[in-house]
Amino acid sequence: GGGIWNVTARVISSALLFVASILYARYLPKELYGSYRYVWSLLGMVSFLTFTEVLTAFSRAAARGKEYLYRTEAKWYLILSFPLALFGIGAGFYFLSQHNVLFGVAFLVAGILTPLRDGISIFHAWLSLKRKFRLKAEITIVENVSFLFLMAISVFLISRYDIPYLYALPMLLAAYSLGHGVPRLFYSPRLARQIPKGPDEPLKPIAKFGVHLGVSNILPTVAGYLDSVLVFSILGAPALALYSFAIIIPEQAKGLLGTVAGIAQPKIFSKDSK
Repeated sequence: GGGIWNVTARVISSALLFVASILYARYLPKELYGSYRYVWSLLGMVSFLTFTEVLTAFSRAAARGKEYLYRTEAKWYLILSFPLALFGIGAGFYFLSQHNVLFGVAFLVAGILTPLRDGISIFHAWLSLKRKFRLKAEITIVENVSFLFLMAISVFLISRYDIPYLYALPMLLAAYSLGHGVPRLFYSPRLARQIPKGPDEPLKPIAKFGVHLGVSNILPTVAGYLDSVLVFSILGAPALALYSFAIIIPEQAKGLLGTVAGIAQPKIFSKDSK
């Protein structure tokens, strides 16, 4: 039953993302869309700075009967989003110092909105632990509908009024962040109230395990986005736009195959590995 809801959410989300891709291809200049993909690819390449595997360690402990640790995890989710935000802001100032106003403003917008987009996603892990797969699927669909709605408005305005790239690129980045961040901001506090309170827990062993997981994930994270950064650096924004369109279907298929992990994870975490 959990698998059906996860797959349903993934299929609907993939369909919505495919519609967004059609809008990009039909109405956005390739140079603008390629620049948009470059910003997210560069930020994605250094997303290991968030050390989200520390949160995986908390989820593992919570699945073993310490559900109250999700309160600590929720705080760390927000705290760990700030290194990536600072990198984005720093990249923005670097590009501005190089007189590249387009990417300077773009990275500043993406960096400032990072905590809203990535810092309040605690409900995914909590709902998986409680096996509330239907509610998780509904929230995921709402989030992607919100994303498509704001992106469609942005694409329409850019196309209709021929907005210059200097304003169009930050507009697209803001639409992406707000489209995902606003629903999370709406749902996360309500779900956080469901997490029980508990005693103080020594966090050092959990954090140490999470850091080890994070270090092991640095190279795969960099490798996952390096191709897009290289395509942009060597061939330019239009080439990256075409490359991004070419891998849409394989990437979505890969994500669909990964839905099983979200279902099995709470059970796996609850097992004693010794």
